Amino acid sequence: TLSFLSCTQNATMRSSDADPGGTSARSDALPSGFEEPAELVLRQFDAKDVVFLGEPHKVQEHLRFMAQLVPALHARGVDFLFYEFMAHEDNSAIDSLLNAPRFDRKLAGRWLAGPLYDWAFAEYVDVLEAAWQVNRTAPPDHKFHVLGINNRTYWGKDRNQRWQERDWAGVILSATE
Repeated sequence: TLSFLSCTQNATMRSSDADPGGTSARSDALPSGFEEPAELVLRQFDAKDVVFLGEPHKVQEHLRFMAQLVPALHARGVDFLFYEFMAHEDNSAIDSLLNAPRFDRKLAGRWLAGPLYDWAFAEYVDVLEAAWQVNRTAPPDHKFHVLGINNRTYWGKDRNQRWQERDWAGVILSATE
């Protein structure tokens, strides 16, 4: 089972959209007719192998939500988070960090900053650290992976317009075969 975090327009989903019968549990913290965001995402894996999450970039709350969601995803059997915000060329190194005895925030930030992302901030690293935390206690055959799907030149000064969603799909397929 896979999750995928990418960019799109903000959208709020009413529980009636996802649950036409209106049987989902509601939270007192949310207006009537809405469900907890984490439950909405997790429930999608009941019927789907791939779930796409969108975010408009640079919104701390969205990234905090993703970091908080990582342990629940893993508990639900989701082993992969494909991240638009990193280059696939770094996936082996990222996976090594997520399984290292100690989490190195500075090293993690290198994959999110520089030529790829000059706007990255701490919350993007927090998502990686959440995966590292999960892996500290995960069995060897059930580790959580955060894999980059972009390439190094996609966000560079001379943006590679040829790198598109079909290329992302190729990275996803090769990682999960």
